[in-house]
Amino acid sequence: MKTPPLPALRDFAKALLTSSPGGVALSFALLLAAGLTEGASLLVFVPAVQLLQDGSGGNHYLAPVLGAVGLHYALGPVLALCVALIALRALLMYAKSRYAVRLHLGFADALRLRLYRALGEARWDCTRPIWRSCSPAASTACKAASGR
Repeated sequence: MKTPPLPALRDFAKALLTSSPGGVALSFALLLAAGLTEGASLLVFVPAVQLLQDGSGGNHYLAPVLGAVGLHYALGPVLALCVALIALRALLMYAKSRYAVRLHLGFADALRLRLYRALGEARWDCTRPIWRSCSPAASTACKAASGR
């Protein structure tokens, strides 16, 4: 009988969270930070386009932010801020991708070792004909994982 997709996904998420709760939280935090920087870069890009259209500084929500850092509200600083935010987002996405790959590989290795351990600790005396037909590599891995 085929397992419905939603319970299988729920079981996978539960196993992943149980395996490394801090890792999943860090990966999610990096993804959230990258999304926030993308939104901030879009909020900065709109004033840059407005500065290109009319050329006047005007009274904009970005002027006090740039003034607090000691910059005036002009096209150069606004574009520099936009590029810096886009670069920060790229770095965050890169870090998230690398960390997610490490997290998934660690989870797969732990799951594989758990499977080998279960196979090694299984009662094989009742399935001796099947055990003889296993590949030597699989039987060696199972015995090594179980400590036999």
